Parts: sequence; structure tokens; C-alpha cells
Amino acid sequence: MSFRALIQIPEHPKPELVPVARSSHTVRSYGNKVYIYGGEGKPREPLEENGIVHEFDLESKSFSEKQSNPVPSPSSRLGHSAEVLDGVMYMYGGRRGVEFVESLSDLWAYDTASSSWSQLSPTGTSPGPRSYQAMTKVGKYLAIFGGCGVDGRLSDVVLYDPLENRWITVQTEGEVPVPRGGPALVGLGQTLVVFGGFCGNELGDLWTLPLPLNENGRLPEGSPDRITGLSWTLQGQVDPANPQHPGARSVMGYCALSDQLMFIFGGEIDPSALGHEGAGLYSSAAFVWNLKTNEWQRVEEQEGSVQNVVPVGWFDCAAVREEGSATAKSVVAFGGLDEGNNRRADLVVFTL
Repeated sequence: MSFRALIQIPEHPKPELVPVARSSHTVRSYGNKVYIYGGEGKPREPLEENGIVHEFDLESKSFSEKQSNPVPSPSSRLGHSAEVLDGVMYMYGGRRGVEFVESLSDLWAYDTASSSWSQLSPTGTSPGPRSYQAMTKVGKYLAIFGGCGVDGRLSDVVLYDPLENRWITVQTEGEVPVPRGGPALVGLGQTLVVFGGFCGNELGDLWTLPLPLNENGRLPEGSPDRITGLSWTLQGQVDPANPQHPGARSVMGYCALSDQLMFIFGGEIDPSALGHEGAGLYSSAAFVWNLKTNEWQRVEEQEGSVQNVVPVGWFDCAAVREEGSATAKSVVAFGGLDEGNNRRADLVVFTL
């Protein structure tokens, strides 16, 4: 497998609509549109954008700003998580500042058709305040894993059911991933996959958690708000002798390319001694993990890529699919923090 970086834009017909440089934001896609929300322009200072969603049209290669109408919209934040399911972008948590106690626990839905936000109040046990958690879709559910809570890092799994507007706690048995922030999380078929993250040091372990979903992507009818009897499986650790393995990293871009393949790009491979005030060492490499074979493959860059795809972390990316297709045709990344401690505003589309 290989990739080619097609676009890197700051040249734009309306430069004022290009989102400002940022990190700790979210990037998600639906159809030919990419949605960028939130983040920080300075360390742990959320960009005050009053609920604006930055929309990028992959066909016209242009940005626009979408504001909620009616007015309700989420507060400015960083370190939140988001995912799109059936044309709705759901967003959870994040934080307003430096400390864990400034973490948020609200759930919002952004309707991509009407460009409007609404706050949700699900039943069940909330995941609670957290930031730098990961969120993905698995079947007809959204899954949240890990992150930084008020009392420290977390390693729990909570599902959200949009159909019934309820939280579902996942209680596992046996060995579990260590608590972490900034991991990768994807849903491959009925299986949740967790890779990497930060627990005081960078992590390179990979775990899978199969869920008891039916062919329609649903739990058995009448399932309670707490499901039990599930177990994590450790699929692998860092292998320094394997050049195909990505090694330990956190705050990377990640997405599911298909029901079998997880894509990761970039990320922090060594933290800064200055903490969040500084920049660590980052990667500019891409890798794919195969659920069926449990193998990593480094994705090589083709000739013809644009220049200056730099090492970056603290950013996000999203897979882009044709309508009705289960396989991604490209991956879109935006922003992040580079090794010069600069926040970036470049958008790169990788064709696979």
C-alpha cells in the first residue's frame, strides 16, 4: 500500500475562511465534506469561535463557516472527541484550560444537513468529564475510550446509542489496557481496536475488544445499560526489530479505512520536557494495521506528493468514502503542532 499527498492549501479564494492554525481539534467527514471543530491556538487556550464549524468541500476545494441556527452551540474547547454517524457529527467532552478539573462532560449533535447544533441528555451513566479521549463508531453505536479525567487518566469504554439516546457502560474482565490519553481508537466491523497513547510515556501496544453486535450492528434487543462478560485481547507491543511497526506514539491521526484496516499517521514519539508549553518529537510516517492478519505495514509515499508534509502531532484526520462504499478512498488531515512548536493550518489529502 502507498499514499500520495494531493493537496496542501493555504492558497484559497477567500483566505479569511481558512481556519486559523490549531492543535487539539477534531476533523471528521461525511460525503465530500470535512468538518473541523475547536482546538487551541496557544497551549491549553481554546479558540473562541462561538460554535463555528469549519467545513471543507473536497470538490470545490473551498472552506466555509457554519454557525448554528437556532443559536445553541457548544462552548469553545480543546481535547474533545467527535465522530459522524448517519450524517450527524457527535462531539463529547474536552477541556477549557490546563487542568484536568476543567474537563467537560457534555454531548452535542451537529446535523450536517442543517448546520445546527443540539445538546443531548442521554439516560444511563455518563462517561463523566474527560479530555483527550478517543471516539469512534462501531456498528450503530459510538464508543468512547480512555482520556484524561478529573482524577487522572482513564481506560474505560462507554457506548452511546443514538437510537435510544442512552449511555451503555462496558464492563470487561481480565487484563485491560493501562489508562491513557491521546490513543487511537477505531471500530473494525464488530471489534474495537485501541493503539498507543500516553500514560506518562508513549505507548505502542495494540488491543482488541469484540462486541456482541448482530448483523444490523445492534446489541441484542433489551440489552441493559451495562454489558458484562467482554474481554480485551493484547494483540502486540512495540517491536524495534520490525520496520513495519509504527513504534510508540500518541496524539496521532487515525481512522478506519475498511472493516479490516486501521490507518494511523504522525503523532508524538517523544514528549517535550516543557510539557504542554513545548513541542516534542513527532512522526510524518503512515501505517496500516490489518485486523485479519494482525500485521502492520508502513505506507510508503508515492512520487508526485506535495512537499513539506512535516512531522506533526496533536491533530486529527478522517477517512473519506464514496456514498455507499465501505472502503475509504482518501484520508484528510488538518493542523497540528510541529517540532518547531508552531501550530499549523495546512490541510493535506492523502490518496491511498
